[in-house]
Amino acid sequence: MKKTSIPVSAFLLVTIMVCGIFAQTMNKAPAPDSVLYELTPIVVTAMRIPQSQIDAPYALTPLDAVTIQQARRQLSLKESLGTVPGLFVLNANNFAQDLRLAIRGFGTRAAFGIRGIKILIDGIPETTPDGQTQLDNLDMGLIQKIEVIRGPVSALYGNAAGGVVSLSSEIGNLYPHAGIRMATGAFGYNQAQIQYGQQNLLLSLVHNRIDGFRKHSAMRNYLFNSLFKFGSDSTWKINARINVEYSPQAQDAGGLNRAQVDEDPTQANITNVYYNAGEEVLQGRLGILYISQPDSNNEFRLSGNCTRRIFDNRLTFTEGGIVHLDRYYTMLSAVYNRLEKRLRLPMQIQTGLDLAYQHDHRKRYDNMNDIQGDLRFDQIEKYMSLGIFLQNRIVLNSFLKMQFGLRFDQIRITADHQLERDSDYSGHRDYYGFNGMGGILFDISSGMKIYTNISSGFDTPALIELSTNPAGTGGLNPYLNAQRSLSIGAGLKGILSDRFQYELSLFTIDVRDELIPYELPETPGRTYYKNAGKSRHRGLEFGLNGIILRGLTFSLAYTAGSYRYTAYRTGESDFSGKRIPGLPEQYVFGEIYYVHPVGFFTRLELNATGKLYTDDANSATENAYFTAHIQAGYRFLIGRLKTEPFIGLNNMTNRQYSDNIRINAAGGRFYEPAPGFNLYGGVKIEWTL
Repeated sequence: MKKTSIPVSAFLLVTIMVCGIFAQTMNKAPAPDSVLYELTPIVVTAMRIPQSQIDAPYALTPLDAVTIQQARRQLSLKESLGTVPGLFVLNANNFAQDLRLAIRGFGTRAAFGIRGIKILIDGIPETTPDGQTQLDNLDMGLIQKIEVIRGPVSALYGNAAGGVVSLSSEIGNLYPHAGIRMATGAFGYNQAQIQYGQQNLLLSLVHNRIDGFRKHSAMRNYLFNSLFKFGSDSTWKINARINVEYSPQAQDAGGLNRAQVDEDPTQANITNVYYNAGEEVLQGRLGILYISQPDSNNEFRLSGNCTRRIFDNRLTFTEGGIVHLDRYYTMLSAVYNRLEKRLRLPMQIQTGLDLAYQHDHRKRYDNMNDIQGDLRFDQIEKYMSLGIFLQNRIVLNSFLKMQFGLRFDQIRITADHQLERDSDYSGHRDYYGFNGMGGILFDISSGMKIYTNISSGFDTPALIELSTNPAGTGGLNPYLNAQRSLSIGAGLKGILSDRFQYELSLFTIDVRDELIPYELPETPGRTYYKNAGKSRHRGLEFGLNGIILRGLTFSLAYTAGSYRYTAYRTGESDFSGKRIPGLPEQYVFGEIYYVHPVGFFTRLELNATGKLYTDDANSATENAYFTAHIQAGYRFLIGRLKTEPFIGLNNMTNRQYSDNIRINAAGGRFYEPAPGFNLYGGVKIEWTL
């Protein structure tokens, strides 16, 4: 196992102690942290109609900047999401496969990236029109707020909305500053960030590099972000975002079987090394949001983005094992919001239109031991969608609020094979979605609100899922249907004594044609997809956070769920009654955070995850595990210079467990081991201009 060198560790510890002592000797006021001593409801925007989190009849969880950024490695969104019940994250250390995120069971099918969950950044979809999300271009140092909707909301966002994660940079709240952040740690981790910001401008440049806990798992990338704001906050404004990512290296160590994990968890799959499995990415994006608010009762929003992504991937087999993807997509959304009274009832009415177009030019070449061979596959795939929606929030009286929405989506997916021998496989698939949602909230008292809701969802196969045809031909897999779901939920939530906030949610979701990943023995490493008959997701989610003492806060998130196939036959196998792989039936997260008036802060995180299965047959498992992490640091002011050295200790119990599960992998290669105990640290320096 790789270790952090003693000189680096000692240097980081000494740096923190010296900085803290030095800060105490300066007669300067410490920089206060944004730690509240009284909890107040937070306004969330992920529901498209802004509203208080505790007044919405749905399961919502917001996270603040301290939770997201302070003393984190800032390599993965997973670092920030532990306090969200009902949300389970894997694969934070394989940067070729990217993060795998599941909300109430939606998203587990992802062989790489995020599926079935809508990701937004500053109100603009990061998710592609066909429902894929890769977050390799995400700079966590810019994110000030995260909002999570748990459960399907296709009535709001259309395709692939089994849940929503909305991230915000909140550029409008910036003050003039320049800053730098440097971090280093175990397994070759190094990060450098330069940032400049003012009220209407934010520029950021980041370089990340890590050698990886396992062999053949190195990553390095460069991220550039610029955010601009124009106009008057009172009547109109324009927010623009430019994002550029260059990732020349993201190696894939591959999955191991149980014997290989027991022998050496740091090893890579030998086939992955032989074929040099991994990816390179170059991506650019422009996003624009225009808001017009002529008066307090009317608002119009027009947003759009255009993205170009050039992606090269090396897989672990010869025929078609090198993939070159040239993708561009654009999305346009127009939304009108109006506040009015009808029948003497206050209403928030919203109507909207979403348009999306995606163009993928996919080529596959033979992988001749990391040398590009003959062209085997050449296909242009297009995804076109139109969605129209209506939403209304009504205050019936001081005790009762209601919200409902309807949406219709029309989708066409086409494949145009460029090789003459496969021209007969060109064609198209059409999908339609009509989805609704409705919720009622009862305001029992100032400290308790009860709600219930019902919503439907649908998720079309992504282009990569349709084009990876187990028949070995071009065109689109003719047997893949859209996944559809119906969810019923109920819960209670509130704020007690202005110091404790709680939520308790129950849900049951029936899913038809659930999309399932699998591999074939003759092409291990290539993932195909099929539909299961029916499945049922049921669960309980509990969240609690509050203030214990001045400067001392805590968070607790507990999830218990049952995710099972209710009707699923394939070939001679019957998996009805089996648990859906990749999801534990129980997991709990606890956090204690303390900040002292002099500027010292520390955070303790505890996580316990129950046993989960790795395949549809439930023939193999990943055992339950417990992990503990600590972060600490100082924040102090010297004139206009704010300095924050920090340190983090991960997996303090040195527990061996799998950070990712490759569901239904051939040859039992289900497991990707996580790092053992490791250390990192760094310093953030910010100068107020």
